[in-house]
Amino acid sequence: MAVYEGESFTGEAVEYDRDGKVVALTTYRNGYEHGPQRQWFPDGTLRVEGTSSCGVGAVGLWREWGPKGNLVGEREFNEMGFIVALREWDDEENLVKDEIHPGSVEEARTWPSGRG
Repeated sequence: MAVYEGESFTGEAVEYDRDGKVVALTTYRNGYEHGPQRQWFPDGTLRVEGTSSCGVGAVGLWREWGPKGNLVGEREFNEMGFIVALREWDDEENLVKDEIHPGSVEEARTWPSGRG
């Protein structure tokens, strides 16, 4: 839990590297990550972008880029924070992984066979 001056923090927290460049932006509500989240490489290239939900964690589409600015990964989470899709690309931008995952504990019990 993020606390500022003895209170649960609501707002944006910005992280800087030693040179004063922004390397992360984390949004909080009542002390918990909630809202847009971003990270950058030291040169300012976007590294990670996604959304968190208070008490759940990652939700929606999260993307990750390599240092050259190329998309290297996507992870999609449902509203409960369960991963439902995973895609990864190599340095030549070829899709090397494309997986669908169960979106709940109940689905996880039967995945991947679907028989339970």
